[in-house]
Amino acid sequence: MTDSYFRRNGFTALDGKCGAGNKNCFDGVYVKNGQVYINEVKPITARNTISLSDNSTSPNGIHVQMSDRWVLNRAEELIKSGDPAKIEAGRMIINAARGERLVKIISGVRPDGVTVIGGKRI
Repeated sequence: MTDSYFRRNGFTALDGKCGAGNKNCFDGVYVKNGQVYINEVKPITARNTISLSDNSTSPNGIHVQMSDRWVLNRAEELIKSGDPAKIEAGRMIINAARGERLVKIISGVRPDGVTVIGGKRI
């Protein structure tokens, strides 16, 4: 649902998937007008909340999903993949973060649609 929104609105999708089953990095990575957008999609609960994974106690210490540290760690994983499309996406994310052209978006989804929970430029 969110991918369709971005594509219909002129965003170019990049390959931001990594790990087992092409998961564990970004639900969506998009480029438009010189900015890079990363989107994390989470279900909205019956209490109108979402939950981001907190890996701050894990051995790799990548912290909470969508934190600056988590984003850069996941971008580095894309670069390590060896896949040219993933390497390009990882480098674009890191370069955008350095140039304050990276926008982080969290989209909450439920059966009746999508709600943007937050967006932050880093």
